[in-house]
Amino acid sequence: KLRKLLHKEEKKLDRNQIKILYTILSNYAAERTEKGVPGFPEEILSVNLEIIKKDLTEQYISGFLFVNIVTLFLKFKRINALNRFIKENSVKLNPEIREAVLNYCYSCLAFYNKDFEKAIGHLSKINFDHYQLKFSIKNLTLKIYFEQKHYEATYSLMDSYRHILKRETEIPDSIKKTISAFLKFLKELTDIKTGKKTNEKQILTKEIKNSSPAEKQWLLEKINELGS
Repeated sequence: KLRKLLHKEEKKLDRNQIKILYTILSNYAAERTEKGVPGFPEEILSVNLEIIKKDLTEQYISGFLFVNIVTLFLKFKRINALNRFIKENSVKLNPEIREAVLNYCYSCLAFYNKDFEKAIGHLSKINFDHYQLKFSIKNLTLKIYFEQKHYEATYSLMDSYRHILKRETEIPDSIKKTISAFLKFLKELTDIKTGKKTNEKQILTKEIKNSSPAEKQWLLEKINELGS
């Protein structure tokens, strides 16, 4: 409703007012998505694309917004649109972070295409210390190791990741919680794959569906691939 009203009354508002309202729309859609309400991931993508189209960002498109859009294009398998978006908008990224953000996005695309060596290659080129992208890189690296059946490397990175989470005091608790849940469920999956734990597919599926770990959809896909 707010979006329809905004489109109707937009000409009466100044740029700052429009920007605030689009931020509210994006945050609302993100909140509904986290609660599992259907249709809102599509809404996030649509709103974020409008923010860029209407030039409602600051001097540069934020790396977080750029990555979020690329991630959603992958989620909806809109690969042509993803490539077009990167081509048309990468120049709008801050030059100081552009290479890191693009390498992460290309790594995500390679992972989607199951080209895991290429995905790791792009990640190895990134030197960027902001915690949001840093954690996204670690999450993706763990998924690649797991897909490659490099289980000892998976265990090792999970262990060091937990220590980093404990050490970092400026990270919001909500982010720590989603990552910790991801590590918990990934360890259970890895334990099953390595024979350290019996397959409890139904129980694990229920636990993940009733919680909010990072990489939730991927975890469910991996569980679904387990034998009964």
